[in-house]
Amino acid sequence: MIESIKAHKQTSEMTHHDLVRHVFSLSELEGSAYAHLQSREMTVLGLSRKLDRDRTTAQRVLKRLASSGLVHKRVHIPKGGGRKYYYAALETDVLKGRMHKKADAWHAALKQRIELI
Repeated sequence: MIESIKAHKQTSEMTHHDLVRHVFSLSELEGSAYAHLQSREMTVLGLSRKLDRDRTTAQRVLKRLASSGLVHKRVHIPKGGGRKYYYAALETDVLKGRMHKKADAWHAALKQRIELI
């Protein structure tokens, strides 16, 4: 996390999307996808259009976000049959809680390293 934050001169200059990217070590594409999903839930195809990438790239990004626990998937079964999957970002309060936990863990690890000096 600290390496990615070093790229910014001051943490106060970071947007909330920058913070999410850096705290969860997301690529720019993953961060952009997460930002789109915060505004509304989307299908793989919908996200691929927003990102201007092919469907398999969007699917890979969603898999990474889901494995990081940042998005959840909802299944919709249309009347005509089949399945349609919708992906959505975590609720803001849940996201903040996870970010606080990661920051607290990083801070504790940093304090332990300082004691080794």
